[in-house]
Amino acid sequence: QVRVGSGGLSSAGRVTMPNQPAFVATRASDLTISTDVTITLDSEDFDVGNNYSTSTSKFTAPVAGKYLFTLQATVNSMSTGLYNAVYFMVNGAGTGHRIRVTNPSASNVWTGFNGSAILDLGANDTVHVNGYAQTGSFTIQGNEIHFSGYLLG
Repeated sequence: QVRVGSGGLSSAGRVTMPNQPAFVATRASDLTISTDVTITLDSEDFDVGNNYSTSTSKFTAPVAGKYLFTLQATVNSMSTGLYNAVYFMVNGAGTGHRIRVTNPSASNVWTGFNGSAILDLGANDTVHVNGYAQTGSFTIQGNEIHFSGYLLG
C-alpha cells in the first residue's frame, strides 16, 4: 500500500482520506420554526477533525477550500404560511442557497425536504443553517434532521 499525505492509495486503486474534515449533526427533539432562527443541532453522528460545535450548531472550516454541505429533514406539522424555507449561512450571512419547505396537499401529511450546496470557504469561516417561516410555522421532527459537511478539496 502506498501512502499519500494523510490518505492513501490501496492496492485496488481506491483513494482513502480518513482525516478529511467531515461531520453529520442531528437533534433528538422536535424543533418548531416560527421566525428566522438558527436550527440548533445538538448531537453528532460523527465529526472527523472536531470542526462542528454542538453548542453553537456551527461548522468551522479548518482550511480554505470547497465544501459540500447537505441538509435533510422531515416536517411533522405545518401551519399555513406564505413562505417556509431553510438556508445555509456563512459567517452569519445568507448564501442564497435556500431549500423551500412546502406544505403537503393533504392535511396532516408529513413532508420532507433536502438540499445541498458547495461553498467556497476560507479557513475559520463558519457555516450553519437557519429556518424561516414568513407567516405561520413548521415543526421539524427530532432525529429526522441531518446537517452534514465534507471538504471536497
